[in-house]
This record gives sequence, C-alpha cells and structure tokens, in this order.
Amino acid sequence: MPNAAPTKLAVPREDRAGKKRRTRARILSQASRLLREQGLEKPAIDDVMAAADLTRGGFYAHFENRDALVAEALGKAFDDARKHFFFLGDWADSPKGNLVGKKWVEYAARQYLSEGHLHEQVTRCPLPSLGSEMARTRPEIRHVFTENVREMLDATIRRSGAKTKRERERALRMFCAWVGAVTLARGFDDETLANDLLQSCKNETLRDFGRAKSKK
Repeated sequence: MPNAAPTKLAVPREDRAGKKRRTRARILSQASRLLREQGLEKPAIDDVMAAADLTRGGFYAHFENRDALVAEALGKAFDDARKHFFFLGDWADSPKGNLVGKKWVEYAARQYLSEGHLHEQVTRCPLPSLGSEMARTRPEIRHVFTENVREMLDATIRRSGAKTKRERERALRMFCAWVGAVTLARGFDDETLANDLLQSCKNETLRDFGRAKSKK
C-alpha cells in the first residue's frame, strides 16, 4: 500500500496576521530611516522594500500607495523621537522616565543640542531633517507633520513643568530654539561654528529656565 501523502498543516490565522504586522513594521522602520536620511521625495518604493529585504510585489499588501507609506513613516519618526526625549511607551519605565521641570530641561537640552545628535546621519528627531520640506509637500503629509509637532510641543510644556501662560510660551520658545539651532548647525561646514551655536543655545536655555524659577 503506497504511503499516504503528508498532510499539509494550515498556518494559524493569528500567525499569518502576526507575520503581516511584523513585515509592515519592518517596512515602516526602513521608510522612516530613509526619509530622515534622504528627504521626503527621494526614497522610492523599491528603495524602501529593498532596505527591508522584501520585494516590491508585497508593498501593496500593506500600503495603498507611496503617500500612505510616507505619512505613516513620518508618524513613526515622530513616535521614536517622542520616546527618546519624552519617555513614552516602554521608555516610561527608564530611570529618566520621571524627569520633569528643571531636571528634564537640563537632560533634554543636553541630548537635543549635543554633538551626537548633530552628527547623526539619521537624526533622532525628524524636525531638523524634514521640517524645511513641509511647506512644499502634499496636504495629507503636512497634516501628519502638524499634528505630531503639536504633540511634541504639548509634551515639552508638560515635561518642563509649565503652568502659567508665560511659562508655556517660554517652553515653546525653548523647543523652537533647539530645533532651529540643530537645523542650522547641520548645514554648516565649520564644526567649531556649529558647536558654538549648540552650546550657546544650550546655555541660554538653562539661564532662561533658571531666571524663571528664581523669580518665584
């Protein structure tokens, strides 16, 4: 009697769904990195899929088109930045997760205005690398940008401990100064000038925050 053909086991639906989620996350991770590295317009679908070790044919199982990918990848870039600077998600359990007020300002200023952040090929924060492109991009991408920047500004207000209108304005001014300093410094071909700019912004942040606290 001939041997029966081996029974092909069906892949459980939850395993298929889990694999699809992991694949999608891999695509988003690579797209987020490439956007910050190359800009909004340059990475093609083929580039993203190749970076994720996948073929182009699988792209449309996860995203309707490139614009949909860019919108989600931009959101992921902001998610990663918020985790690093504001301790959200798993980062909330880190030793620095309870920093607030002056201690958070000192930590965040030193991290954001650091030589390490300046020289990263892919910045932890998407604002210095992508912010200047937003005025010329599509409305749906600008909306993602606007809402994510709004969340970062709100987080800056909360973490800095701002309560009054003046304190909230100071927190907003502080964060905008950080972004501007890093954006400018990354464009310089003079490292001394770049570091002087970051150090000056960092010093003024701490002085400004110190003056505010001393008046209370």
